[in-house]
Amino acid sequence: MVVSVLSLVYNHEEYLDAFFEGVLSQELSCQFEIVIGVDKSSDASLSLCQKYQQEYPAIIKLLVHENRVGIIGNFVATYNACKGKYIAICEGDDYWIDKQKIARQLDVLEKDSKAVLSFTNIKIFDEDEKKFHPNWALITKETYTIEDIIQSNYITTCSVLFRNKLVVLNERSFAGLSMADFPLYVQLLQYGYAKYLDLQTSVYRRNQKSSFAKKSIIEQLVKKKEAFEYLLNLPDLISQQKILFKAYHIILYAIASRLSKNDPDRRIILLKVFKNFNLNNKVMPLKALIKLVL
Repeated sequence: MVVSVLSLVYNHEEYLDAFFEGVLSQELSCQFEIVIGVDKSSDASLSLCQKYQQEYPAIIKLLVHENRVGIIGNFVATYNACKGKYIAICEGDDYWIDKQKIARQLDVLEKDSKAVLSFTNIKIFDEDEKKFHPNWALITKETYTIEDIIQSNYITTCSVLFRNKLVVLNERSFAGLSMADFPLYVQLLQYGYAKYLDLQTSVYRRNQKSSFAKKSIIEQLVKKKEAFEYLLNLPDLISQQKILFKAYHIILYAIASRLSKNDPDRRIILLKVFKNFNLNNKVMPLKALIKLVL
């Protein structure tokens, strides 16, 4: 198996036709599979996935969860079921708009052994506004290192293709996290770099069902904080401790600065930044930090 398309489905009934059309229209000369983790849903997501599986039994593999397992449990199980040399991700509410998406990325990774991940440009469709937006990420180059992605995650999950079997995942190691993609990318980039293709291949939907995009700024920052705490405890990333430590404290400061001045957590977090972070790295000017704490 050359390519596995990993998808997570949870209450995605209204989006699944677009998802399947984009994936099944891929023009590939190699063997590929679509591995879908279907979490227990309250809509017709499962029956729709089963309908497509009956039409394409040699391609579509379903992992059906009888009880709700959540995004991490579903991701880990589906990731481990992927048999391909490469994995692409497209969740059930996103879709692909380029029939050559996988073929183009496959060509990049096959030609460059040091590239472990390929990602592309995207369009964002806001379900509330009913209109498209350009990519949020200010991407300025073709090659991104682990240090680049730690400082700012430029990678949108529905656009990726990466080498399988480099990172071992289990639910226990990801326990407590609310996101799987960013920690996975950082771990992958221990082994090489990411290559960017400036082509709009995918549409990322922002909707109330999104696990991240429609969260409040505080909720998003807390999820990132959890991810950095996980990464800081990985022995394999010891060489990246300094940059992870800095990025983690920047997230802490961003959380604290958005809390009310009367919130007791604000002072606790800011004191932690003040105590633990090397101020020579200038998360913020010392006088300004002291003023915020006091």
